[in-house]
Amino acid sequence: ERDFIGVEFKKIQTKLNDLESSKTPLLNQQQQLEHHIQQITEKRNLLNQQLADTQQFSSLDKGLTAHVQQLTQFIQHYQSIENQLGNVSQAETKLIEQKTQLQDSIHQFGTAEKLETQLEQTRQQREFKLSQLNQLATLQQKLAQFFELKIESQQLNDRLKRCSAQFQQLEKTTIQTEQDFQTAKQARLKLQEVLQQQRLLHAENVEHLRAELVDGQACVVCGSTTHPYHRDDSAVSKALFELQQQQEQQATLKEQETFNLWQAAQQDLTKLSVEQQQLKTTVQNVTEKITVIQQLCIEQGQSAQIPLNLTQTQSEIKQQLEQLTQQYQFDIQQLEAQSKQWIQSIKIQQQLSQSVQHTEHLLQNANNLHNQVQHIVSCLAEREKNAWQQYSITTAQHILSQLNTRTQQLEQLELLSKQHDQYLQQLNTAQLNIANAAKQISETAHSLNEIKLKGQQNTELANQLIQNMTGLTEVKPNEWLTQYEHEYQKIQTLYQQQKQSFNQLRNQFEHEKVSSNNSKPSNNTIRITQSSESDISMAHSASAFS
Repeated sequence: ERDFIGVEFKKIQTKLNDLESSKTPLLNQQQQLEHHIQQITEKRNLLNQQLADTQQFSSLDKGLTAHVQQLTQFIQHYQSIENQLGNVSQAETKLIEQKTQLQDSIHQFGTAEKLETQLEQTRQQREFKLSQLNQLATLQQKLAQFFELKIESQQLNDRLKRCSAQFQQLEKTTIQTEQDFQTAKQARLKLQEVLQQQRLLHAENVEHLRAELVDGQACVVCGSTTHPYHRDDSAVSKALFELQQQQEQQATLKEQETFNLWQAAQQDLTKLSVEQQQLKTTVQNVTEKITVIQQLCIEQGQSAQIPLNLTQTQSEIKQQLEQLTQQYQFDIQQLEAQSKQWIQSIKIQQQLSQSVQHTEHLLQNANNLHNQVQHIVSCLAEREKNAWQQYSITTAQHILSQLNTRTQQLEQLELLSKQHDQYLQQLNTAQLNIANAAKQISETAHSLNEIKLKGQQNTELANQLIQNMTGLTEVKPNEWLTQYEHEYQKIQTLYQQQKQSFNQLRNQFEHEKVSSNNSKPSNNTIRITQSSESDISMAHSASAFS
């Protein structure tokens, strides 16, 4: 019981010390928590003062993050619109001007669809005029060929006339040369006949004739009035023969000359006849070409709606076609100018229409964006609303900065509130812990006093028992108890040693028992066991005595 009281006393004393030690951290924790709560309160007060600067946005606090996101999107999209439009008010004014310009253009020229139709008609007219101009150029070329062929035909006809005249003249010449040839031929033949007769006469009457020759009178044979050989017969015969031969040669030469002239005239006539035939063929071909080109010119003129009178002279037709060319070129220029003007008008109308649609679309988007953040704008003062109308982006950015700041302040305030609540809970817990610790300290101190009293009573009882047991009056209970404790420890040690030895012997016995196949145990083993058991019994007895 004394040991139990001692142990309980130490336990309670330790518990009391621990409780008193644990109370100090709790007090420190309480002090720290109170300090934190004070700091948080000061921060909350400061944040509330700062939030008062943006009190006009307090109605947005519940969904402030969503409102900030809306305003951020407004700034992004509205900035994009302003980048395209510039100032919105100026864009609205410009939109009115563009609509006015568009209406004026439509009033002056018609709608773009109407202009497209007119432009197509003008394009067709221009194509027709270009076709006429091209056909006119082709017609001019054909007319040039036509008049060239007419000139060539005229020249060929002139040549043909001259050739016909030459042919007639040459034909007469050929007939004449043929007649001359026939005459010369007949003369030669007649001369040959005469000469033959003369030769015969000479042979018969040469002597008679020669005797009758008289100087100064013509010879009946040769006609000569001189008769140098009438005395000499051989000389006369020779002279007569040479004279006849000379006459015959002259007649033959004249016949050959007239024949050559006749042949030459025939060749010239044949050549001229071929040339005349070629000219006739060429004239016919040219005439046919003229007919074909004339027909082509007439058809092309009718196709191009070009008035054409081929009975006019080339200069008159050329002048007429040049005037038509100038007129067509002028018409084409007018049509091209008109087309350019209409194309420009269409382009302007399309640009204005696209610009108006684009501007209206952007302004509608801008208006929609304003409507989406109207609940934010409604929180502004009049001066800020005016600034919003004039400088939406700048004002929105300023408001966004305020809302972001307010969001951060509200988040900080909410965080501080949570921390404040946590610290309050911790403070309450700490105060409860301190109160519990104080209560436990009080209870433990009371228990300690009780165990002290019980120990004192136990000491007095022990002293009385020792005195009764030993008969000693001078013995000190503490010393006796100390000695008793020492002896008790020695006996306990001996008991433990004997117990350990016994366990070893028993284990050895069990091992030998198994090894000897259930052989009988030796007397020594039995004695050791008995000795050990007796020692253990003695130890138990000593312990019990103690």
